[in-house]
Amino acid sequence: MRAVRDNRYKYIRNLQPSNRYHIAGIHDSPVLASWKKEAMDNAVLKERIEFLSSRPGEELYDLELDPFEQKNLADNSAYDSIRLRLSDALDDWMRKQNDLGLVTEMRAHERQSMRRWRVNQRLAQQYYESGDFDSAVKYAGYAAQKSEGMDRTSTEYRQLLDNIDRYKAALAAAKNQ
Repeated sequence: MRAVRDNRYKYIRNLQPSNRYHIAGIHDSPVLASWKKEAMDNAVLKERIEFLSSRPGEELYDLELDPFEQKNLADNSAYDSIRLRLSDALDDWMRKQNDLGLVTEMRAHERQSMRRWRVNQRLAQQYYESGDFDSAVKYAGYAAQKSEGMDRTSTEYRQLLDNIDRYKAALAAAKNQ
């Protein structure tokens, strides 16, 4: 999902409109269950509930007249020029960010894994420096789990293995005291 807005309108592009969404805090709630019962006799509510799980490819909202984004104007031809202008602005922004849309989404796990690896590596070092060797070993282990796909010959990977050995040695020495 990507979005752009101006002072009045908001344009949303859903990269995978065929996807179904499930947010546990919403979809598993007793409130939604009660709404579903009410929706059997209420077409408007039924449509709103479906909107929580499924989004169209494009959305356009007039934030001045519809601040809660209830009426999607993307298919209304009277708003074509606004939709196209904001769609072009979104394309420009994505180009500047090197955002390739679905390709970028599919590769997000690579960036996230590396970020998590670094966070866990830092935490392990901090615990080691504070003398909490058990936690240092634990977080170094988490870092090792996130190292999948890392170049096994890289300096960072070798450093990770060296640190794990160092943390384990410190933990063993502390337990023997």
